[in-house]
Amino acid sequence: MKFEDLLPGSRIVGEPNVELTPEITASLGAAWGTFLQNQGTVTMARDYRSETRMLKRAFVAGLMSAGLNVMDLTAAPIPVLQFAIRRFGTVGGAMFTSHHAHHSNKIEVKLYDRSGIEYDTKKSKKLLDICEKDKVKRSKSGSIGNLIHTIEINELYERAIMQFVDTAAFEELNSSIVVDCSNGPIGSIIPSLLSRVGIEEIALNSHAPTILKSLPTLNSLSKLSKVIVSTDASFGVCFDADGSRAIFFDERGDYIPSDLLLTLFVNEQIKKGAKIFITTETTTTILEEIIDDVPNGKLVRVKNIPGQVAGTIRTRRADFGGSDTGKLRFPEYAFFSDTALATLKLLEIITKSGKTLTELLADVPQTIKSHDEISTSEEKFQKFHEILEKNLSDLKIIDTMIGLKIFFGPELGWIHVVPSFHENKLLLSGEIKNPAKGPELFKTIGYALEGKLKQPILK
Repeated sequence: MKFEDLLPGSRIVGEPNVELTPEITASLGAAWGTFLQNQGTVTMARDYRSETRMLKRAFVAGLMSAGLNVMDLTAAPIPVLQFAIRRFGTVGGAMFTSHHAHHSNKIEVKLYDRSGIEYDTKKSKKLLDICEKDKVKRSKSGSIGNLIHTIEINELYERAIMQFVDTAAFEELNSSIVVDCSNGPIGSIIPSLLSRVGIEEIALNSHAPTILKSLPTLNSLSKLSKVIVSTDASFGVCFDADGSRAIFFDERGDYIPSDLLLTLFVNEQIKKGAKIFITTETTTTILEEIIDDVPNGKLVRVKNIPGQVAGTIRTRRADFGGSDTGKLRFPEYAFFSDTALATLKLLEIITKSGKTLTELLADVPQTIKSHDEISTSEEKFQKFHEILEKNLSDLKIIDTMIGLKIFFGPELGWIHVVPSFHENKLLLSGEIKNPAKGPELFKTIGYALEGKLKQPILK
């Protein structure tokens, strides 16, 4: 196996004990230590899977052999890892976590710089080149790195986050939030954080189970939706396993498209004087219309790859950034996204408005969408993620946790495919530049689902 095979996209990915064995992972750790010039301290974390525990320990051994000290957070969500990198001034961080792709048993290794911004493809390739060309530099026995364990990191993180939210607004609030932590370490943060600000929470999948399931699933999201309604909660949120992404539901239990949520936040930031915004090429074009009306307002679009939005916020000194799946960036806190902070910020907006989330979203401007639906078999319904990803592999596809956003290019637009909670049906909603192309694009997805597609890219 070539080390470059571990980089199918922008992150190191491999199946544990197949592509990512402990031996290979230790080599990757030593290569990263070499890349970091064999000095300094890095921060490490993982999710609750036994595979990530095994591989992280091998990676740590490789780092220490290259002279790096390792601050070990054990199991921690990505927002806490990124906070710790900046709080303790380490030279970088690494997270071992489940691969985002559905129906995948692979592990992802996410690497971060000293600002907490994720490595781009170029940096990851340099690390793998060190392994491939056998240029790893080991330290002498007297210079091997040390392992450092932190205490009360969650306490420090929660106190820091609270400084960027108007917690006084919550004091008289009689409200609750339903949170699904997807059996990830974000479950050690969110319930405690909400309690600190006086919010009642109903937590689902917030502990590390003996048998770890791959969440979220259609069933878990459907349950979350029902619990929101039955408990009369203000809204609900589901985090992914490493806490880096989140999807939100209103008080009626309805899923909130990430583009609609992003537009709500952009409007709120404009009210506070924000002028420069960063987003990806796949988010709604209504943002151009809104920001064009802002004096000296500017919207910058970047590719939807790790580190691009955060890095551009830093270089452009932007006021706000956002992309799909609840990744919202508040530069007054950090350049990178933080799903826990986004959750509190949404609660703050609801509280100060005196409206329900549904009422707030009804006032948010939107483009005119095209809609369709596809009825299919139980088997294809349960596997629609992997079927579409395989048959539309030459298109840009974004996993939105609940479904897939299929980007046909800037000239055509995108279609978001989400499952119905009530029947074997896929619901399609598209922002299509030329509405006349809509039926053809919808048919493309239908053909791809049935395995009958010959030419997916339309001109």
